[in-house]
Amino acid sequence: MVNLAGPINARQLEILQWIADGCPHGVMKDYTYKTTAIALQGRRLVTVSRKGGGWQAQLTEVGVHYLRHGTYPDGFWTMSRKTADADLAVAPAILADNLRSAAQSAGRSWKPAIDGEAQRLVARVIAAGGILEVDTEDDETDYKRLITASKRAPNLPFGKQLRLRAVGPFGSDRCEIFVDEDFSVTVAPRPVPAPRRVAAWHPAVAAYRADADRHEVSKASLARASHILQALASEAARRGYTVVGAERRQPQYNSDFRGSLKDGQIRIAIDGFTYQIRLREHGRQGGASLPFTAHRTLPRWQAVRHAEFVPTGILQLTIGSGYRRDSRPAEFKDTGKTSLEDQLPALLRELEIRAREDAHHRVQEQRQAEQKRRRWERAMEQARHEFHEATRIEELTRQLEAWRLANDLGRYLSAMRENTGTITNKNDRAAAENWLTWVSQYHKAIDPLASSLVMPPELTPSMEELRPFLYGWSPYGPDS
Repeated sequence: MVNLAGPINARQLEILQWIADGCPHGVMKDYTYKTTAIALQGRRLVTVSRKGGGWQAQLTEVGVHYLRHGTYPDGFWTMSRKTADADLAVAPAILADNLRSAAQSAGRSWKPAIDGEAQRLVARVIAAGGILEVDTEDDETDYKRLITASKRAPNLPFGKQLRLRAVGPFGSDRCEIFVDEDFSVTVAPRPVPAPRRVAAWHPAVAAYRADADRHEVSKASLARASHILQALASEAARRGYTVVGAERRQPQYNSDFRGSLKDGQIRIAIDGFTYQIRLREHGRQGGASLPFTAHRTLPRWQAVRHAEFVPTGILQLTIGSGYRRDSRPAEFKDTGKTSLEDQLPALLRELEIRAREDAHHRVQEQRQAEQKRRRWERAMEQARHEFHEATRIEELTRQLEAWRLANDLGRYLSAMRENTGTITNKNDRAAAENWLTWVSQYHKAIDPLASSLVMPPELTPSMEELRPFLYGWSPYGPDS
């Protein structure tokens, strides 16, 4: 028995969006959409009519709600049909306001309508088996925008996301949209204890405390900074990860030393992937200019600054160079509502997500590299075949031209012999016969039918001779 209150499938969602778009012509290639529309009518998402002999369908307010939120309205299937239809017989904007108010009253977040195009894209990719190839040469669709919007699509499987990648040789307009893992929804945060007392500092933290030139925090904040790094290092080690101090470079010039501070203070390795962690304190603007002799009295991280460091007590942890992944943060700092200690679970979770992503991408890259090499090898094999075909056609064309010349020359030889027989002067006749002999020999040499017919030998082409038959691939390798 069909569960009418359950979620609709990808095909039904595609038809629902098509009806919402006004049933445009040329989109549906067969008549199965009518059967699907009847099923949607049974779910009270659409109404189907055949008035005037034509087929028509339009969304109900329940259908509008489902497209916006991916679910039926709360309590819809527990109402009587008459009551439900009456309650939902309101304009979409009023319905949205009511839903927003109800969600806020219940303490739930309210999300705006999902982009219907993104839902249709998800349905297309799933229907294609998880990989949809598109040609963007004449396609103006903003697939990057749709892929971003698809993360909120109700028909996207849990723990999955859509990604875009180019296929074929460099410069090709062919792309693939494929279903990929989304570890950000499958990796849960776990507590990171931050004890106030430390019996023994982790070696990486001890090295940090001993290197005043790279503290990047004021003396007043050093104890707290050390405890934060100790909590992070201890929990990472407890989970089986490797924690070591950052590489220590001692550049001679101040500009190089400032750049080396980005190396951070500790490194955490998860499943073979290492991530640098940098801890620093925010300074207040307006500090005085540093005197020339500052390097003699100040730690180097302060001495290389252009102005005096004025501490604020606000600490920040940065992963690597601070770049985000899929809009997830790479920087965590004290705020008016949350301390940095409270954000350590989120930071360590981000490292675990990145490690899973990097391992997944490494496998993908290896697989894609193998697939790319196989495509290149097939392209090389086809190029060699086309090269041999081209050389045969070239030889055939040469023989045909020679055969035509030989035929013309044969008729000319007959005329030459006839003419030579009429020459009475002994010397002139001898000269004509000499010329006739040479022409006869040449005629035999150029006539392709004067010798046995054989297939031309296959020559070994050079790399550059293969290039015209590779259509964008390099003859020197798939990545050249």
